[in-house]
Amino acid sequence: MKNLYLLIFCLVLTACSESVEINAPYKDIWVVYGVLNPQEKFQYIRISRAFQAEENAWNYAAANDQSVKGLKVSLTGENGEIYNAVQLDSVLKDTSEGDFFPYATLYRFETDNDEKLKEEKVYHLKIENPEDADFFLSAHTRIPPQPRITAPLTTTARGRKCLPIVRVEDSVYVYFNKHRGEVKTSAMRFEIQVLLNFWKDGIRTTFKTRPTPLFNNDVNCLQTGDNALCYQFKDGVLLSRMKGAFADKNASYLYEDTPLCGTPWTDLPNFVELQITAVDTFLSKYIISNDPSYLNLNTIRWEYSNIAGSASAVGIFGSVASDREAVAMTPCALYLLGLTPDAPSNICD
Repeated sequence: MKNLYLLIFCLVLTACSESVEINAPYKDIWVVYGVLNPQEKFQYIRISRAFQAEENAWNYAAANDQSVKGLKVSLTGENGEIYNAVQLDSVLKDTSEGDFFPYATLYRFETDNDEKLKEEKVYHLKIENPEDADFFLSAHTRIPPQPRITAPLTTTARGRKCLPIVRVEDSVYVYFNKHRGEVKTSAMRFEIQVLLNFWKDGIRTTFKTRPTPLFNNDVNCLQTGDNALCYQFKDGVLLSRMKGAFADKNASYLYEDTPLCGTPWTDLPNFVELQITAVDTFLSKYIISNDPSYLNLNTIRWEYSNIAGSASAVGIFGSVASDREAVAMTPCALYLLGLTPDAPSNICD
């Protein structure tokens, strides 16, 4: 009997294969990304298909365009206004973000002048396939109200508007209102980003620091009032992030932050800007759920998506609204960033 069990065990082992099939049966999974911004003239929707390649996925993505062409993409407002997207082929990607196929197809809505999107309004996205009457994907978003920066703020002196000077080398406080007084709602979350405009090797360049984590309460400081929030960048944090703009030691940089005052307002340089962005509910959930800091080895979590329809889909359709304030830096900050050769006397440690 013992030999019989041994024989059966051996037969089982020899019947097993060492190869493991990790590819699931073929299935279309659509990928949709779009973020509406009422302050922009154009809105863009990217539509593609997820892929599962037998070869190296990075190499496959670099050599193949996953964009889907020939779709009917529309946007409908809650008052019945309809926007029909135009297909744009061969849109150049920013390859600095990764080694992917250099071009993509995008669907663009024009939302300028009378067609401008409105805060607090709901907009519905619909994607259809002219070759498949049963196919559709849809999503919606409510555009958040525009926040308003209250400090630092431009001042008016003798009829001229002047930039506030911000010590980015120290702690920086940013105060803002969640919305204008006549608006009754506010966004789910907010984030702050700094934009630097300068010339690199003679080319006008804009550098954006990484945004702050999303927040909906005061951060490291205290503001009063239901409509007011305060965010503090701790000592030297903002300067450290800005240094990324000038990391190439072989490049030639030109930065101009004068005059500090100008009239009309368009004469001011706007070379450093603080930007407050209000983020809608769906996009906030998407960013938070995909934040690596929320993961651990025991976490299994599906990607959050608000895209639904007749086919499987992932991605996000959300909206934002923002406010910017131009500011100036101190001579000390310019020196610490390597934009001036000599340290200012008595004011820069």
